[in-house]
Amino acid sequence: MGAMIASCTHGQQDSQVPRKWRATVKVVDEEGVPIPGANVTIGFYVAAPAGQSIGTDIITGQSDSLGNFSASHEDRSVDLSFGVWKQEYYKSTQTYELGMQYQYDPVKWSPGLTFILKKVINPIPMYAKRVNLSVPLLNQRVGFDLKARDWVTPYGKGTQADLLFKADLQKRAADDYDYKLLVTESRSFTAPAPVHSRRARCVLPTRPQNMDTERSGSKLRSGDPANP
Repeated sequence: MGAMIASCTHGQQDSQVPRKWRATVKVVDEEGVPIPGANVTIGFYVAAPAGQSIGTDIITGQSDSLGNFSASHEDRSVDLSFGVWKQEYYKSTQTYELGMQYQYDPVKWSPGLTFILKKVINPIPMYAKRVNLSVPLLNQRVGFDLKARDWVTPYGKGTQADLLFKADLQKRAADDYDYKLLVTESRSFTAPAPVHSRRARCVLPTRPQNMDTERSGSKLRSGDPANP
């Protein structure tokens, strides 16, 4: 339902006439073989409860012996949120846009979606953690330990550099600088991937740049660079 909430600015209009949609889902594996017994959810909008601006509901079921599942409902939804999963397979999600009620099209309001589920083979354990740290220095690589959630010594308590961060700053004036943050794996120095690069005009802070790492460093949000 998270995808539907993101579209709540246009998801439901009380003045619109409810329209009926009918969705058909087909679940197959990577070879195209139907997967029976897969869990299927279809999220949609309903009339908002008292005191709330948005109302949502969900239809659940399982795919049949041919991998098919169908459901229908009459409401004011402009999009539908699908989720499909089964044990030993990775979950797959998708949002389908219907359109506004005045754009009603029986064909478009009858989507047929195929979900290809990938088999889980030799899964790799992962860490999901949130960290709020400052880059300890500029223009040099600094190791970050994902499990310890800290920089490696001497800048933190980490012992293994899983990722290397390099924050480069070219400062021309207090409000004119180029800033680039490069992230590489500890065993790959030849092809660094730029994560954040910008030219900005603002007053630089006197403290080191703030950085949030989410999902073990897979998603970064960077603040202003340090004032060297």
